[in-house]
Amino acid sequence: MLTQADLEATDDALRDGLTRLIVSYAAGPVRRVAVVGNAPLEPNTHRARRIDGADLVIRCNSFALDGPLDAPCLGRRADVVVLNRGTRITPSVFHRYPSRLYLRTNAGAIYRRKPSAPLPAVNLWPDDLGCVSIPNRALVADLRQLIASCGERTGGSTALIPTTGTVAAWLAYRLFTAAELLLTGFSFLTTGKQPTEWRHHWDLGASKVPVSSAHHVTAEGIVMRRWITEGRAEALG
Repeated sequence: MLTQADLEATDDALRDGLTRLIVSYAAGPVRRVAVVGNAPLEPNTHRARRIDGADLVIRCNSFALDGPLDAPCLGRRADVVVLNRGTRITPSVFHRYPSRLYLRTNAGAIYRRKPSAPLPAVNLWPDDLGCVSIPNRALVADLRQLIASCGERTGGSTALIPTTGTVAAWLAYRLFTAAELLLTGFSFLTTGKQPTEWRHHWDLGASKVPVSSAHHVTAEGIVMRRWITEGRAEALG
């Protein structure tokens, strides 16, 4: 039987292995990490330059990249992509995919009785592209506890499943403790209300995606703002 010490050693090994894997996709030593959410943003040259100037750029789900004719806004780099099984595929998701690391979060697995799909958008997934699962016990469990510690369950559900964007930010915060963390494209950093729908930048906010009641978004915003207050992170408007 595995002891608690065995479990902790396994978790340490999983975190260390994932960190080394992520580093191999970075532009250099990881001193600055940019995590880009998918909320609609106005063009901003300064923001785009800071994103692309980071040592590591992490994006999530249905993200967009600046095209050659676009006004600078979101930047053009994506070193690590964090997806879930319900990701809506955009033109940027598999653009230049051989040069990226794709991670899959399945933070809601503890609430499901049936196995979930092995990959998001499995019918569109390139045959030669692998995907690495983010370990729930070694990483996501601590994030769930942080969100729960913020108090009231703002999502209206007894389940608590971190959003993919917050999981992406947590990877940077948890695995790269000495790095500067840049956060942008997260609507809940600027509002204290629990949203009922998401708007994505990739289609300029035209489509609306329902927010799961298991996502306690207001609490996630509290967690991220704490990172900013303690000096670990900076919000890019």
